[in-house]
Amino acid sequence: MKGAANDDELVKDKASSAQPLYRSRFNIEKLHQLSCSFAEGDSRVGSEYFKDEDRNSGLLAERKSNFAAASETSGSNSSSKEIIRMAVIRYFLDRPGYDLRHSAARIWFHPPAICTPNDVRQFLDQQKIAMNGLLVEIFLDKFKSFMMLDAIEAGFIEWDFSDSSPSDPAILNVRLTDIENDQQYDNTNLQSMVQGSSTRGAAAKETSGSMIANTGPIGLFAFSIVTGLETAALANKLIPGSVQDSYILVWGPYGFFVGGLLQLLVGIFEVFRNNIYGAVAFQTFGCIWLSNGLSSILQTHFSAEDTPAYELLGGSDPWFHFVRVMFIFAFCCVLEIQTWTMNKLSSILVGILCVKLFFHAITPWSLAAEWIDFIVGWILACFAFYVFLVEFTNQVYQRTVLQMYKWSEEHSPEELFGAAGRIGTLNSKAARLRQANFVRMQQGHLREVPPKESGEADSSKKAV
Repeated sequence: MKGAANDDELVKDKASSAQPLYRSRFNIEKLHQLSCSFAEGDSRVGSEYFKDEDRNSGLLAERKSNFAAASETSGSNSSSKEIIRMAVIRYFLDRPGYDLRHSAARIWFHPPAICTPNDVRQFLDQQKIAMNGLLVEIFLDKFKSFMMLDAIEAGFIEWDFSDSSPSDPAILNVRLTDIENDQQYDNTNLQSMVQGSSTRGAAAKETSGSMIANTGPIGLFAFSIVTGLETAALANKLIPGSVQDSYILVWGPYGFFVGGLLQLLVGIFEVFRNNIYGAVAFQTFGCIWLSNGLSSILQTHFSAEDTPAYELLGGSDPWFHFVRVMFIFAFCCVLEIQTWTMNKLSSILVGILCVKLFFHAITPWSLAAEWIDFIVGWILACFAFYVFLVEFTNQVYQRTVLQMYKWSEEHSPEELFGAAGRIGTLNSKAARLRQANFVRMQQGHLREVPPKESGEADSSKKAV
């Protein structure tokens, strides 16, 4: 199979006939210089453009004689371009609306005369086209369909590039399908991430040497204590005299610094660990408690009688309270759904929080809802402390001492209150494919192809 696809069948040309058509071509003089370097025995050119079996066979002498004969004629430039085999590799992502019109291309200088699927795989890997998580399929003109590269190899299919040349290059059409998310990286090795490690194995070697510890237990404890203090403040309203009036002096600063600032800092640290779940939860509740704590401080210290602040802060707005709490309730429902891929302790914790928020939203109109809010608040505070105990203990002992009851032993994360986010999604995979190997291209290594194993020889292969 010299070509890989019929363009008329794969791509419909929508260009108008009135538009100018510009034809691309190869620089014959550059190819002539390349052939000269090869004929003169340039080892660099030989290692980068030609296979070892060519140098170790009669093809070397044959190509030198062909070049010498071509150089003696006036048409040496046009003849020299037949000395080098050439293939064009066109590739595109399997996405809605994507086809060969959205493809990028790479030139394969001097591929094997009889090209195997393994040769194609090596070229795609060397050019950084076949990235991790991509299914590679190649269009076969004999079958008019795409086939996986592994299936092609299992079917003993090869390509005949023996008569390809710059004037008539062979074409392979490659379709790349995204089959997994970019979340397989071990993000605990922060140092390797900062240094831009390009291999997953390197990121997984030093998991014990992480620069940032799991700060989730701190956030869970802060959530537990601030929930208990909020419930104690509610007890003063339901049971007059049960809490001293001076308690309000402590409640406001604890809500601001412990419930707010501490959880916010935990969420920021979780960002660097790629704990998307912990980062979203702790940063959101940190900001909420910063607001609640600041409101309590303003009411306690900056709302003297006969002042505008006293009139504003001392009043009540039940509908604003309802709308504000329902937004937080909806946010917690989203958190609850995500815990179904984590563990049952987190699901129960967030579920109790959702129940508390629902009744807390209707407390301005119902005394029964206030009592339910009070009781569920204490249950939530105690259970959050237990979750903190489980997470902290397992982290210190570096093993599962206290069970967190994963939903899936295979897919659930090892941390109790965390889930990893995707990596490298700010740039689309299509853009990264088009820019693949750009640095090496700038360094002049575009045509470098790894040599084939010594046990393989083109003479032992037959083309389909």
